[in-house]
Amino acid sequence: MIAFFESFGVIVNFVILLISALVAYGMHRVSRPFVHFAMLAVLSITLLSGYETWLGHPVSLAPITQSLNMSSFHTDSLACLFQLLIIGGGWMAFSMTPERERGRAYSSTGFICMALDLLTVTINNYAVACLTWMLTSLVLATRVNQAPELKPKSRSIWAGAFVGNVALLASLALFQSGNGGAAFMALLVAVAVRAGFWPFHRSAARWSSIAPTKLLTCAGWPVAIAVLLRFGTQLDISVFTAVAPYVVGFGLAIAFLLALLAMGEPAYRRKLGLLSSSHAGLALAGVFLPNPDGIIAAILQTQTAWIAISVCQLILIVCDARAGGLDNASKNLGLSGAFPRLGVGFLVASVALIGLPGTIGFCDLDLLVHAGYTTNKWIGVLVPCALALNAMSVVKLHARIFLGPVMPGMDVIPDALPRERMPITIAIVFLLLVGLVPGKWVDTVSLIAIEHPAFHEGGHTAEPNPELH
Repeated sequence: MIAFFESFGVIVNFVILLISALVAYGMHRVSRPFVHFAMLAVLSITLLSGYETWLGHPVSLAPITQSLNMSSFHTDSLACLFQLLIIGGGWMAFSMTPERERGRAYSSTGFICMALDLLTVTINNYAVACLTWMLTSLVLATRVNQAPELKPKSRSIWAGAFVGNVALLASLALFQSGNGGAAFMALLVAVAVRAGFWPFHRSAARWSSIAPTKLLTCAGWPVAIAVLLRFGTQLDISVFTAVAPYVVGFGLAIAFLLALLAMGEPAYRRKLGLLSSSHAGLALAGVFLPNPDGIIAAILQTQTAWIAISVCQLILIVCDARAGGLDNASKNLGLSGAFPRLGVGFLVASVALIGLPGTIGFCDLDLLVHAGYTTNKWIGVLVPCALALNAMSVVKLHARIFLGPVMPGMDVIPDALPRERMPITIAIVFLLLVGLVPGKWVDTVSLIAIEHPAFHEGGHTAEPNPELH
């Protein structure tokens, strides 16, 4: 089984998360120090397993790796980035969980899904990656179906999990039979379902609106992008190149359509779910653009959009737990007067999502626009149009929740608690610091993209634009 893994560190992380799931299931109420300890252990091992990526050179771990009879202790750079994204999102969700959701069921499910997601984005074996990805969706759908308050709303989630798993099974069967091209097309269907593309957007939007806090960031569309990047070119590179123009058009059309649907969506969390799927469409288009800046922008877009959306969703959950009835409000709530820290966190995350200069979102969207315009001028026009629609939805959402006169009685409710400030602060520092000084981070992502087969084999024949990096 160890042969299926790229690094010993991932095996250790998987074991830690499974043990954490068992311990959490045995507790009546899961203590936050235990969650922080488990997350810190997994994060430390992930950074250690990717030491060559982050430090730029090996450190003196040779005796350890030799004693373990392993050729290398580090995972590949792309997998390490997605591991950090999954662990960071899970830690934010656990830290900002309201008191009413501190039961053992959601905690144990969250640990299990994080472990499966880590395997999915890391394993080199396509069959195992498909199986762990399918198992994640089944675990989440089963947990939602077992919750009495969520069961009436779980039909669309079960439908999305069923269609996605059927597509993955078809892709796996076709791959085993030697038909890589058909397997790749089935994988695209699975990615479309899991990313919440139309007509499967209702499943993703419903998950955003009813998911418990600890499960909100599990099995998100970054896992779909990671699977596509890791295995898309391995299934059939000729089909990958042949369908690239059509997938780019599909991704942009989906981004534009979901941006329009988000503008008319009254429910706040569902609106963020549609915005998240819209940005997933932009990331999908970037993967298939025949320009090196496209795949770099796709990786950056996956990081930025998922962090920003997660912060906004978690802040909305916290505000709803304290103020109540956000979706039923008939006027501006003015929560920034009562919750200024939460209001600032939501504002920074939302402007980073739409690419405001000075944030990391501006870097990836600038690269995406450049890659699209050099490929086809209409692509360079459609991307800013979709972003403009998303910006209108985000600005309206922020104004509706945080601007206006303060609601009566809200001045006695506490602002962000210490356990909530830490993940929000770290996310804001990342979005702003990397946006203000983007060179090092973008260079790192560029090197990771250049090392990936999709960069060379997927039609990315030009050199990256040094002026944009």
